Amino acid sequence: MKRRGHKFWQAIALSVAAWLIICIGFAVWFKTQLSPEALGFLADLIKAHFGPLLILAVLLLLSGALLLDSILRKYIRPLRKITEQITLVNPTNPSHRFDIAGAAEIQQLCERLNEGATHYESLLNDIEKRVNTARAQSEEEKNILAAIMSELPEGVIVCNPEGQILLYNNRAKQLLSGMGDDSHETGLRFVGLGRSVFEIFDENLIRHTIDQIITKLENDDADVVSYFVTQGAENTLLRAEAVPVLDFRRHYSGLILILSDITQQLESQNYLNLTLQSFTRGIRASFAGIRSAIETILDYPDMDANRLETLKKIIHKESLNIGDLLERDPTLSSHPMFNQWPLERIAVQDLLDVLRARCRQSLGADLRTDDIASEHYVHVDQSSFLLALLFVIQQIQKATGVSEMSCRLIQLQRFVGLDLLWSGHPLKADLLKAWETQPLSFEKEGFSLTLREVIDHHNGEIGLYASKSLKDTAYVRFFLPVVYLIKPERSRSLMILPESRPEFYNFDMFLQVEEQPELQNRNLSKLSYTVFDLETTGLNPTEGDEIISVGAVRIVNGRLLQNERFEQLVDPKRSVPWTSVRIHGIHPEMLEGMPTIDEVLPMFYDFAKDTILVAHNAAFDMRFLQLKEELTGVKFVNPVLDTLLLSAVVHPSHEDHNLEAIAKRLGVRILARHTAMGDAVATGEMFLKFLPLLSQQKIFTLSQALAASQKTFYARQKF
Repeated sequence: MKRRGHKFWQAIALSVAAWLIICIGFAVWFKTQLSPEALGFLADLIKAHFGPLLILAVLLLLSGALLLDSILRKYIRPLRKITEQITLVNPTNPSHRFDIAGAAEIQQLCERLNEGATHYESLLNDIEKRVNTARAQSEEEKNILAAIMSELPEGVIVCNPEGQILLYNNRAKQLLSGMGDDSHETGLRFVGLGRSVFEIFDENLIRHTIDQIITKLENDDADVVSYFVTQGAENTLLRAEAVPVLDFRRHYSGLILILSDITQQLESQNYLNLTLQSFTRGIRASFAGIRSAIETILDYPDMDANRLETLKKIIHKESLNIGDLLERDPTLSSHPMFNQWPLERIAVQDLLDVLRARCRQSLGADLRTDDIASEHYVHVDQSSFLLALLFVIQQIQKATGVSEMSCRLIQLQRFVGLDLLWSGHPLKADLLKAWETQPLSFEKEGFSLTLREVIDHHNGEIGLYASKSLKDTAYVRFFLPVVYLIKPERSRSLMILPESRPEFYNFDMFLQVEEQPELQNRNLSKLSYTVFDLETTGLNPTEGDEIISVGAVRIVNGRLLQNERFEQLVDPKRSVPWTSVRIHGIHPEMLEGMPTIDEVLPMFYDFAKDTILVAHNAAFDMRFLQLKEELTGVKFVNPVLDTLLLSAVVHPSHEDHNLEAIAKRLGVRILARHTAMGDAVATGEMFLKFLPLLSQQKIFTLSQALAASQKTFYARQKF
């Protein structure tokens, strides 16, 4: 690795070598031109005055060296620093002024440059003022939109066709991730700009929903909205309404997910169902008693008076019981009886096509379907009902070992029967009861609800039977209510984007339809970053020092997202030296009760997933993380960019590349120095200022930035 300063001395060395070669060549040529007598005379003359001639040669060499050194210090080095600092003024830090020692001409050049920088800064301030004025109106509209979004009782997530989140409100974050950043709960789903919606919801579920919407659009269906139920934070159940966003050509351009917590409504619905069942049983018993008494009176008109009086008392008592049942529980009349579970009308054939594909893909089972009329429709929540079907098929396979099954649809009176058939004897009823009480799960998908609860929410039933028409065949039948409603009850208005950019919000990413290039070749400004910093008990991770604080903040689309941060103190399970407390201010009592590193790093891993890690002197932090891989089972394989190395790339003539020196050069103000979050935010702001400086050096992509970092002198330093 050669530093730039060496090139000057290389040029000097080459010049001296060339001068010596010329002198020696001239001497050889001059020698051939002299006669032996003249050559002897010259040799005698040099021999007689060798000392003075040698001193004269040394003095000439010293004078030449001093002259070159003076040129280097007064002209060459100052010019190089001026060249680097010009890139600071434009566009990173317009307030920067040139104060470089050198010759008088250099000082005059600095004065002229400072005058130009002052004028440039004045122009920039004027332009910025005009831009801010013009932006104020759109910001006001944007804030109105943000205020409306934040006040919505429903969670809202907007994503582009690739599933990247463009917009969300706090309610969505609360429904999916829990109550706040201070929660120590593991398995949190991080909702944030630029993150993939597939990290939050099951990918198969979202892709199936999108496919369903696209199919509806192609068929010009009046209601193209799709619904599903998913698990929320803290074991809640969320009703998700997926509304497509269409471009001006009415092509699918994104998705709006509207989330509602239906946990309490479902509990209320369950209570109402149980109450209704109890009410029905009581009414039936009372009516049976009344009917029996009246039939007895009619059959025996000549019965004695005592017997007749007894029957009249029975009729009176049962009529009072009916009155008590009607008056006892006002919930039957005060609560609306509607199903909160999002049921959609779907053709049975379409449902079975999806089921057959999932069986083949996940279970390796071949599911044949008998002739099913295309006009048969059922009302189901596709995600949960498909999960129930897959769960039951998986249980049947475990119990019987069959790999081939078939499916048929039977038209009943008020129900349709969806049968799953296999060759063999029917299973015991106790086994089905056991399935009904198990939480519904299949592969990575699952609910906290049981199979029975999901079937009840579909107003259905399930049973095990032996086939009467097919020999040695048994089946499980799902009873589903017949669909009478053909016309959709309602449809949500679609969002159709205008041809030009909306004034109040930036939805440019909707228009990104080209395929994503490889991460390494993506433009740095298009990548998502997690800028992080660690505070530790000391500087020697291999000698027992531990992490005591993790702070991180995200950068998406060239913006530092202050609201999307990860900040967590860590109990190191060891003492904290006073020498380190004086630096970061984290006292041991502040760490009592905090989660340990094996709890914190998995959460941080999820927070930083699919992003580029950025840190200052990253080798130090990454070494701490690396040493915890075995304990936590978490291995950070994200690409890493180091602002220390990037500073050496863009400012090779500067010797100081510590955080304070870089911040001063770039005009970044460091708040809360030596706290993990404070240093992470400052590092993030510095990184954003590096991006235009890197582009001036033709460094545009991640691979180019990594290659340039590796070439710096500081890349050779290892912890």
